[in-house]
Amino acid sequence: MKKLFFALLVFLSASAFIAGNAESAREKPVIKADKQYFNPSSGTYVLKGNVYVHASGRTVTAHEATFDPASLQVWADGNVTFKQDGIVITGDSLHVYVTKRTAYVKGSIFFQDEQFDVSAPSGEYNWKTKTATFTGDVVVKNKSGEAENYQMFSYNVIKRQVLEKS
Repeated sequence: MKKLFFALLVFLSASAFIAGNAESAREKPVIKADKQYFNPSSGTYVLKGNVYVHASGRTVTAHEATFDPASLQVWADGNVTFKQDGIVITGDSLHVYVTKRTAYVKGSIFFQDEQFDVSAPSGEYNWKTKTATFTGDVVVKNKSGEAENYQMFSYNVIKRQVLEKS
């Protein structure tokens, strides 16, 4: 019985050590703002003025934001910028929803790469599929300056491939 107890104790200690090391290997978020405070009742940071949040390879800048360090979710408003995978999407508001691996952007969205300039009222970027999807009155300009209008435009930002347009 003592051997079983000792083996169980060693197993639990090793499991806790491994879990602790995996958590410490996770990148710590960088949070900057002119004014910030931690709201203990919601477990979130409230950020105002020149907001900068960088976590897990994603960077968000905005006038103001709320950041949940447990879920790495960000809700931002005012001149927002989302950066990841070498892309930049700007807009008026943003929600980074980590469990869905998606950033949702609304209001005066703009995206630009070597092929297109895209503007739309709303859109999203899924970093698992590397797909940016824009909806509403979408205007897509090629580098020659020719513009086309769509209600939906879906684009793989890594392969530079149009997936769907309508």
